[in-house]
Order: sequence, then structure tokens, then C-alpha cells
Amino acid sequence: MTKELAFEVTEFRERVQAVQEQLHAKGMDALLVHTPENIYYLSGHHTPGYYAYQCLVVPSVGEPTLVTRTGEDANAFACSWLSSTATYDDGDDPADATLRYLSEYDLRNDAIVGCELKSWFLTSEVYLSLRERAKAFVLVAGDGIVESLRVIKSPAEIRYIRSAVTIAEAGMAAAITSVKEGKTDNDLAADIHHAMISAGGEYPSMGPFVAVGRRSGIMHGIWGRHVIKRGDAITFEIGGVFQRYNGALMRTVSVGKPDVELIARADAAQAANLAVIEHIHPGAMTADIHRAAARTLEDHGFGGARKGRRCGYSMGIAFAPDWGEGHIASIIDTPNIRLRPGMVFHLPLTLRDYRKGVGAGSSETVLVTESDKDVLTSFDRRLFVVE
Repeated sequence: MTKELAFEVTEFRERVQAVQEQLHAKGMDALLVHTPENIYYLSGHHTPGYYAYQCLVVPSVGEPTLVTRTGEDANAFACSWLSSTATYDDGDDPADATLRYLSEYDLRNDAIVGCELKSWFLTSEVYLSLRERAKAFVLVAGDGIVESLRVIKSPAEIRYIRSAVTIAEAGMAAAITSVKEGKTDNDLAADIHHAMISAGGEYPSMGPFVAVGRRSGIMHGIWGRHVIKRGDAITFEIGGVFQRYNGALMRTVSVGKPDVELIARADAAQAANLAVIEHIHPGAMTADIHRAAARTLEDHGFGGARKGRRCGYSMGIAFAPDWGEGHIASIIDTPNIRLRPGMVFHLPLTLRDYRKGVGAGSSETVLVTESDKDVLTSFDRRLFVVE
């Protein structure tokens, strides 16, 4: 039967081997992977049903085992390269299933087993059950092992992100074309979804964000039956998805002639965004890039106006509720990390003020290359005016 794999099996095996090398270095005998993105990265398995418990058991030697609910067994077979999958029935304790299959690796009684404690999808209840039942093993934190590999994208991953960016740009083009006084933000959102799905996109990892009028001053402003009026600012932040890889961009629209405040914020946000891009290259430190953005905003009179500190975050595999990998790497003052070839960042710069009822932003998705950078998004950067 045909497998629906996004990568060659050799690439999956290389990823698993890299994890196993880290397990050996850390003195771990196995790793319990609960993060949907990490499970996908190592096995290929993905499903919208990740709300239910799933775990990839990665031994320090040998092939991993995927543990899922019984209803996902066909999906696990179709999407995963693994020959070993295991299931549990609804109503069963998934911790029992995990430990049962972990024990099949014939680990020693005092085996050290890493566990992704920071995963959003390992509930406290299941973790406590794992800890209570894992009498033969020593459970320790295993966070960050897979993420340290995910932050550098392979050529195949970069191709998928390029496709995701193209899908996001199709959504942005539809969004701007759709803007018209008297329509609702729901109308705009519908056109965005239609364009992205028609362009080959998958279900979004987050958003898209359609913030009209006063709501343009809200971070993550979403549509909600708001009527578009003349004088409104509209911020669009749109993420496309291809093979679960994400690419995003943000643009601002004025309905009618923009006022002075909107123009100033749009100019400052775009200038800061371009300053960030200018300073991206292999070896650059995120703190230096962060300072360049801050200086640019100060030069434009918005030194203290921006909410939040980071001005970029890693992009790659994502399932809702987030389309980014900011927990893996962010462009921020601390922690101060060095950029390496193969990193991909979404760079949103926004200036919002809900009390004034105005917001403007600009963003790009950028790849760090061997010698410089490649701006993957190519959509017009101007403040759009729709009469």
C-alpha cells in the first residue's frame, strides 16, 4: 500500500539517528516524544486528532514506536515510515500503553527515560500516571532535544516553507482585493481561506488574522462580523501551510485616505522590519538584530510604543494553536543566540494602540543562507490604500 510520506525515509532515519546520538551523550536510554511537531518531524505521522494522547517512543538504539489511539491506526500507517506502531483504546490509560511498549525495548531496570515535560499535549493527568507507573524507569526532562534539530531546515523543508509562503501570499492578495466599505471582516476572512485552500494550502495552524478598525490595535485581532467603514485601518497577518510547514506575512490597508497617525506607524513598522532583515546573516547575534529594530523605532518616534520584545521567531512545522517556533528560537535580546544557515524566521513588526483605534504592521519570512539571507516573501510592502 502507498505511504503518504512528506520526506524520503533516509531523511527520517537521519533525524532519528541525530536524536539517538544526543540520547547517548546525555546518558538517556529512551525519549518519550509528545509534541505533535516533534512526532511529525521524526515519524511523519500527523493528524488533526492530536488532541488525543499520542507518543513517539524513541530508544537510544533501534526504531521508534508510535503510540496512538486505536482510531488513528490507519492514519499512523499511511503517514508514518515506521514499521512499529501501537494503539490504545478509548477509555484506557494511555500511560499504560506507553510504558508497555517502552518495556518491549528490554531496557535495564534503572533505565533513564527522557520525557517532554513542556509539551502542551502531555496533560498533568497523564504525566502523573506515567510517573506513578514507571517504577522500573527513571523519568527525567527531555525537552529541547528534537527542537535543537528542527531549528535548522533541510533543503526539502525549505522547499515546503517556500510553498507555504506562496499560499500565504495568495491569501494576502485575495484579502486586499476583497476590502470594500460596507463588507464585513467575515467576508475578507472567507476570501482569504478560499484563496489559500485553492492554492494548495492545508488547514491553518493559526489565524489568519483580520483586524478591522479599532481592532487593528489588538494583537491577534480576529474577524467577528465587524462592518468595514471609511477611515478604518485593517491589518492582515496570514500564514500558509504546506506539508504542515508554515510561512507568513503581514500587511496593512487603509480604507480611504490614511490619516497621519496610520502613515507614521506604517512607515516606522516597515523601517524597523527592514532593519531586522538587513542585519540577518549567518553568525549574527539576535541581540544585535533586536537593538537595530529598537533604534529604528526610536528614530521614528516610537521607541516605547511597541508591545512585546521579540521581533522575529523561527518558522517550520506547526499545528494549532501556534504557527511559529518561537519556543525554539526568537530574535530577541535574551536569550542571545547566533544565527546559522538553514534557520527560517517570521519577522513581524507592529505598532498598535487600541485606545487610539489604530494599528499598522509589516512582516516577512526570511531564510538564513550560507552567505547572507533570502527573503522568501515577495509581496508588495507598501501601505495599501483602498478607495
